[in-house]
Amino acid sequence: MFATLAVFFSACTPVHMFVPPEVTPTYVPVAGRQGWQVGQTITFADVTVDRIERYGSAEGFSFVGLGTTEAQKVCSFDVRRGERMARIGCVSTLATIDFQQRFGGLGVTSTLESKHAYVCERADDGGRGWRLLLMGADAEHSSGVLEIGDTRYEVVDQHKMEVGSVVSFQALGYSFRQSADGKVVGLVETVNDGRVWMDESLDHARFAIPAAAAALLSCSGAEKPEG
Repeated sequence: MFATLAVFFSACTPVHMFVPPEVTPTYVPVAGRQGWQVGQTITFADVTVDRIERYGSAEGFSFVGLGTTEAQKVCSFDVRRGERMARIGCVSTLATIDFQQRFGGLGVTSTLESKHAYVCERADDGGRGWRLLLMGADAEHSSGVLEIGDTRYEVVDQHKMEVGSVVSFQALGYSFRQSADGKVVGLVETVNDGRVWMDESLDHARFAIPAAAAALLSCSGAEKPEG
């Protein structure tokens, strides 16, 4: 879905997500994002994302907490920052009623209108310490939560463009917000080359939020489920 928007605006000024002036996280550029290219390495700040692998189904992929018949598309990658490293797996799936009941505890609104879900978990903790979950009518309209232990951040899809008041049909990126007061603590732009903003004053900004940004930059656009 990212490629479509990039091509549509190829003859114009590159499309960017609108960033409110009151946002305090620091902007860091993204390098190395090459669409479907094999062997790519994505970097932003001192975060490295590599060993990106994509599969057509969940066969042979067991560390995400979903049954293999539910996963429509699968993506996994390594994310590193300093001495910390994690293997993260993501799946896109159709959000059945059973799925919504199992993951409703994350605080995501579970309705019959939620037909698409995107779930990422660390390979070494089965979602107990870190999980990203987006749900919505489709891959272009999905919001949810980033769960880090007992802390939850709201993840909100962003559709407003930087120029004028134009609103894109598909998401241009996502914001990470504190659940208590809605304060934006991070953003990731998922179109074109990608862009990231991080609030380095937060402990979670050192690794957990960058890992979520990595999941959205490396996997989410490629894993739209069929059907």
